[in-house]
Amino acid sequence: MTEWQYGIGSVKFRWNLSGSYQQVIPRYVSIDENGNEEEFLSAYFSSVKARDRAVFLKGYQWPFDPAKIVGADGTSEGSSTVDLAIYIEKQIKGRRVFLDYMRNPQDFVLDEIDETAREYLAKSDALCPSPLDRLLRLNSPSYELYKSNGIDLATEYLEIGVLPQHHNGGAEVNIWWETSVKHLFAIGECAGTHGVHRPGGSALNSGQVGGLRAASYIAGSSLVDDAFYGIDALQTMASASLAEFEMNCIKERDTAESKESPGELLRSLQEVNVRCAAFIRSRQDLEKSRDEIKALAEKRINPLENPAAFFRFKEMLLFSRFLHDGILSYISGGGKSRGSYLIVDSTKDIEACLKGVEIDLIHRDKIINTVYLSEEDRVISSLRPVRPIPVSDFWFEKVWLEYREGTVFSAL
Repeated sequence: MTEWQYGIGSVKFRWNLSGSYQQVIPRYVSIDENGNEEEFLSAYFSSVKARDRAVFLKGYQWPFDPAKIVGADGTSEGSSTVDLAIYIEKQIKGRRVFLDYMRNPQDFVLDEIDETAREYLAKSDALCPSPLDRLLRLNSPSYELYKSNGIDLATEYLEIGVLPQHHNGGAEVNIWWETSVKHLFAIGECAGTHGVHRPGGSALNSGQVGGLRAASYIAGSSLVDDAFYGIDALQTMASASLAEFEMNCIKERDTAESKESPGELLRSLQEVNVRCAAFIRSRQDLEKSRDEIKALAEKRINPLENPAAFFRFKEMLLFSRFLHDGILSYISGGGKSRGSYLIVDSTKDIEACLKGVEIDLIHRDKIINTVYLSEEDRVISSLRPVRPIPVSDFWFEKVWLEYREGTVFSAL
């Protein structure tokens, strides 16, 4: 549950700003509460060329990666320095951050940009005067997308942040994508099969393979005839669960003390997770936010005021406990920065990370496994090795016979 991909995205209209949005090398601007504007990105790079190269590379290297804060040559600034700079401007300095496609970055000279960027733009016939001109030549639908959502990049700035897009973890599944809950299957981003780095093509294949294997197992095994799938059985189970939920709601309503609404508490909980469990994570902050979550869980509110928000709040509480316990367990086990998040001693140390970070090499083959013991209302996390690729004898006649007879579906 602890693994995501984070990257630069727009705030007002949520969309990830990869590909041509970065390859045209827009201007990065931050604005303080008094409206004072600063073109901040140059301060994080040793040269204009290094700055513009990093911005261009964000088109290919959209996800934040702590290993890409320092460049591939070990000395030049990498593309994820851009993400870190945005975090410092927004979260530490309290400024809003924008992309400007109307004007070039400070000291930008088209003929002097990095060779890789210039070659790409030249081959795309997009060596144009401004970022907007380059964007329209390179990928005009990307401009129209924002215009159709009320944002005209030709006349206004685009507010941005480092936002989550893909969830890499999820429910643990077996080789047929069945979860620990019998007959419940999870595929796509709700299954923990994408890996820490989640390469795009591999993730797509994982979802397709998972869907096919789950469907094959359900259709080809005895599950089809199982009474568990009967509508009467499902209605009985649902009715019992709803009745229990209703009783708990009435009980909580009668003991309600807090005047806060479920929606307000949900937003507070989301803010805690965004602040402490996003792509910058520190043990010190997580231990404090875990106490905040505990305090939110103890609030007695009227669930019948907004049952949908109350249910989401309760689900988010449980998820937040999973998330915090998993991350803290990983850090306690010696875990360092990996995937799409940075592990720091304190958020005060962020600027030191611009010189590079310690990437976790010891736990590359480890999964953070979290279990909820409902009877004890307890969350337990541990590190376990990934399952090895199985060694099998794929003799066609043997495999085909196992499939025709259905014995293949008994293998786990």
